[in-house]
Amino acid sequence: MFEDLLSYCHRALEICEAEGAEEAEIFALARSSTSFRFSTVGGESSFEASSTTRLGIAIRTFKEGEMGFSYTTDLSDEALREAVKNALRASMELPSFKGFPSSPGARKLSIFDRGVVELSEEECLERLRSLMDYATSGRKGLSIPSAWFGKSIVRFGVVNSSGREAEDVGAFVCASLSVRAEGAPSP
Repeated sequence: MFEDLLSYCHRALEICEAEGAEEAEIFALARSSTSFRFSTVGGESSFEASSTTRLGIAIRTFKEGEMGFSYTTDLSDEALREAVKNALRASMELPSFKGFPSSPGARKLSIFDRGVVELSEEECLERLRSLMDYATSGRKGLSIPSAWFGKSIVRFGVVNSSGREAEDVGAFVCASLSVRAEGAPSP
């Protein structure tokens, strides 16, 4: 599904044209995330693991001097058609609009790291444990009320009626750690 982002964009663009949009731009985003969270509340420790996948399309339409916006996470033809109709219905006057970008390409951001993609759930959990161990090792009186480690793979694509087409993929690692000194007031 992630690999088909531009085909969804092109399908939505076809629907925009069929529904009477003079110009349109479609933006698709797909994200897959894995995260691990540790927390201590009232002396009770808990651990949570989660994995999510999200996919959606945003649609901008321009017709008769008005710009509209809509989005959907349902990529069926029926849902895309309804999202296009919603964008056209939600249109508001935009006299400053001069057209969507028409340059034929976009510079890749180079934010993709295969090493992040290949991190297993076990490796993510081990990184969280390592952060927690490092933060408290050799430091008396410190506790960790919460810690989080996660990774995300994000792919996006954009297509518009002016000929613009671009896609890219990024890989991200995020970590958060709260450390509390003994005797410090609770938040």
